[in-house]
Amino acid sequence: MRLESGTRSILAYFRDEAGAAQAAQTLTQLGFQDISVDTIVSVPGRAVYSSPATSLTAMVLGAGPGQRGDSQVLLGADPDVSGMAGRSGDGLGYTHLLAMAVDSDQADRAVRVLKSCGALV
Repeated sequence: MRLESGTRSILAYFRDEAGAAQAAQTLTQLGFQDISVDTIVSVPGRAVYSSPATSLTAMVLGAGPGQRGDSQVLLGADPDVSGMAGRSGDGLGYTHLLAMAVDSDQADRAVRVLKSCGALV
């Protein structure tokens, strides 16, 4: 995507979908457009495991229609499951991304709104 001159893109990370949706609604009410909210997953299809939950992986990451057992074994190394590897930085637990394009002169206002809604910008 190429932005027009005088336009900035903003990426804001949220811990839950409700926070991201609320921020998008607030920004829309303030007249901002070109806003999208997406879910971030480290492993595509991550929430599809055995049902009922028959492993630690399935219990931590979710249960659903069955998937091959080797996927559960590999995902058992995920720090959320094993607890053996740490994650560092402020990005821990941010699962939703709000992306928007704004006029450069309105960018600071949009960032203030996002931060007041709990975003990591």
